[in-house]
Amino acid sequence: MHLSRKLAVCVACAILIYSQITLADGAGAVAAYYRNLANVGLALNYSQQNIQATPTLVRGIYKLTVKPSGQFMSYVNEGGTITGDYKAWEVIASPPRPMNSSELAELRGEIIRSIDFDKLIKVKYGDGGGRKMVMFSAVDCPFCAKFEARAAKLASSMNTTFYVVPSALRPLSYGSVALPSWRTATSIWCAKDNASAWLAYWSKKNLPASQSCEFDERTAEVMGNQLEELLSSVGIKRSGVPAILREDGTVFTPQPDFDKSYATSTFGPEALASIRSVYDEKPLKWLAESKSSDSKQINLGGALQKLFK
Repeated sequence: MHLSRKLAVCVACAILIYSQITLADGAGAVAAYYRNLANVGLALNYSQQNIQATPTLVRGIYKLTVKPSGQFMSYVNEGGTITGDYKAWEVIASPPRPMNSSELAELRGEIIRSIDFDKLIKVKYGDGGGRKMVMFSAVDCPFCAKFEARAAKLASSMNTTFYVVPSALRPLSYGSVALPSWRTATSIWCAKDNASAWLAYWSKKNLPASQSCEFDERTAEVMGNQLEELLSSVGIKRSGVPAILREDGTVFTPQPDFDKSYATSTFGPEALASIRSVYDEKPLKWLAESKSSDSKQINLGGALQKLFK
């Protein structure tokens, strides 16, 4: 086989193997959770095979539901050592106990650091300013429109980065009243260049060509709600949109008619000096990658060597 062809096959093989490992993580979290419960003499009313684990927008945390009803059971970390809902977290111990204040503070920082930023809409102004703020916004929100208009006007003098969680003001349960706005949100989210699509929507009400991605209307609503629940579980709550989550875990509503001075002092790199960023903290503890014996170790080198024989 020609060398370049072999390399192409190797890359494809590696991608396939990696995707299989990634897809197995949810099942690994369930297995670890049930194993840890058994180790402390506890059992659930549902068998392990009846539990579905789905990823959230926080890496290392999965939502557990009961099959086939879809009934919510809990959130769990990859190591299966903690479980919780939007109100609180418990450590799997004998007996199970609530996380103490210092543990919750650790988890709070880890949840922010572990947000899957690659899945959000990255809107960068200037050189980005070294900022990493999450912005909750809605495509049918008048105050969001005012914010975006001011940001566009001051764009040349701003150095900041927003990671946008797009949504609509009304939930999908409102039916036809809410659906068009959620379709707008997901069409922007799924765009190849969703940052440009986001800015074009607010400046000209232009929408990108329709294309599918993992975020259909229902998934977009669910994933956004789950992120809010996980933040709420560690005491981070927002009120309305737009709402911005800073690097220290505080949330604020930006002024709709802000000026250059406000933009610099609030969104720019200067503001980092006055806050304690969670990104400067020690390595992950609660949301660290599981090292359990059930995790599959695959020798990619050996697999690739076989392709060259």
